[in-house]
Amino acid sequence: MSSQGNQQKRVLGLGSATSTVVCNMIGAGIFTTTGLHAAELGSSSAIMTVWLVAGVLALCGTLSIIELANIWPEAGGTYVFIRNIFGRPAGFVAGFSIAFFGIVGSISIMGGAFGFYFNKLLPSISPPLAASLAVCLVTAIHSIGVREGNVINLLGAFFKIGLLLAFITFGFSSESTAVLAPASTIESGEGVLFGTSAAALGAALA
Repeated sequence: MSSQGNQQKRVLGLGSATSTVVCNMIGAGIFTTTGLHAAELGSSSAIMTVWLVAGVLALCGTLSIIELANIWPEAGGTYVFIRNIFGRPAGFVAGFSIAFFGIVGSISIMGGAFGFYFNKLLPSISPPLAASLAVCLVTAIHSIGVREGNVINLLGAFFKIGLLLAFITFGFSSESTAVLAPASTIESGEGVLFGTSAAALGAALA
């Protein structure tokens, strides 16, 4: 750390950090937008191309963050990097944008996805209500402490990886050719979304 005031107590290990990355990368976006991509793009090759390009961009961003974190190992992340490079005004704008759009916006999207899927299981509960309750519950757990919040990340990471492996295993082991139908045969993304509501429910929340 560059100063004692910015030093944080380290309570998370490699496994915790890995689970956090997994939970950030695999979630409502993957489980929710894949069906929409299939409906719009119309072919499995196009879908894989989109995911490949997105993966390369994510890798470039990750490597850049790693290099900057090695240069300025301070608490604050992107705010610190931009502040040190472009000055405090730019750092403030970046920090505010990340907090408002990157964090609050992401929570809204994840909560909305959870509410959407939860409503398919229990139609009596409206999506906004389910989303609000889910966000409040997770926020309350994270507010208790870092260790308690980390439990959600660990459980979420195992659940998401297990869910993806279950999808892959079912796809290759099923005797029905319907599960192997190409994306071009999908007329609407809603069918894909509704068909995986129960599974995506937990993934959206995690």
